[in-house]
Amino acid sequence: MKKTGSYLIILMLLIAMCSWLFLRNNKPNEAEQKAFNTPEIEALSAIELKDRQGNFSSLSKEGQEWLLEDRFQVSKITLNDLLYALEHMEVAYAAPSVAIDNVLKQMIANSTKVSLFRDGDKEPYKVFVVGGPNHDQDGTYMIMELDGKAADRPYLVKLPGFKGYITYRFTAMRSHWVGKQFTHVLADEIKQVSLKYFQADSLQSFDIIKSGNNYTLLNGVNQKSSENLNLNLINEYFSGFRNLSFERFLDSIPNQDSIVNHLHFADLSIALNSGDTKKISIYFKPFPKQENLPLDDGEALEIIDQDKLYAFDHSNQSFYTIQYYTFGKLFAKADQFNL
Repeated sequence: MKKTGSYLIILMLLIAMCSWLFLRNNKPNEAEQKAFNTPEIEALSAIELKDRQGNFSSLSKEGQEWLLEDRFQVSKITLNDLLYALEHMEVAYAAPSVAIDNVLKQMIANSTKVSLFRDGDKEPYKVFVVGGPNHDQDGTYMIMELDGKAADRPYLVKLPGFKGYITYRFTAMRSHWVGKQFTHVLADEIKQVSLKYFQADSLQSFDIIKSGNNYTLLNGVNQKSSENLNLNLINEYFSGFRNLSFERFLDSIPNQDSIVNHLHFADLSIALNSGDTKKISIYFKPFPKQENLPLDDGEALEIIDQDKLYAFDHSNQSFYTIQYYTFGKLFAKADQFNL
């Protein structure tokens, strides 16, 4: 009996020691808890960002191009800011013990969860939470997530050579990620431009077709060739597509059906020699209803914005605002190109 009791004690001690060793070896070490830096940028295949307010953005890499939700061109400026931070940010120090509770409370209220994927994997290889700045606002608190659980403590992370915090680089808001470029092409790359007016200028709609150094302008049933056209003006018009950008991406527009049905201004499209096409439908943008507007038969007059319009991009089925200042030079009339 004494031997049996001794064996049991030894067995229990061995079990306890094994358990202690297992827990010690499986507890995340300090290096794992502060591995926010991501030098393997080229291996990244997807990035997901989700904040406490319910915003969510999913970025994926297709070849050398990054897309939002597999269909929106990603803003290169916003993307480069994020990738640079991922590659170069460094841990400055662990959050002081007296500050941990406050930092975590702030993260619970306002933070962004970042999930990084590489080489096309379906599961993230790195997950961390980005919080707000420290008191001096020269760094950003972050905490690693390991095996689905938060690490022991948050760390203050800084971007060398940059004085400030980098929370905003990890935004989950879709509108901040969508690229605003409509066209970036040279005149020689364009095969055809089509502008179809609705409303009052419908008779001034046109198609300009380029073949070598020759142009053909179609205006309804009328057709004119190069010898009857102002070629300098046409070349200048084609050059207007070199760097053309929307103003702002919109998740939706108010009174969309009414605007689409009643305020259609024009359709603008270009066809490139490469075979690619770009098309937008443009709509007048009314001001929001206000009190004390002039009345017409008891109804408030529709006040149209003189500086901005709505544009629907057919390539990604989304609305944007555009500025007359940027696009106005393209709203030409067929008669303008005559000699």
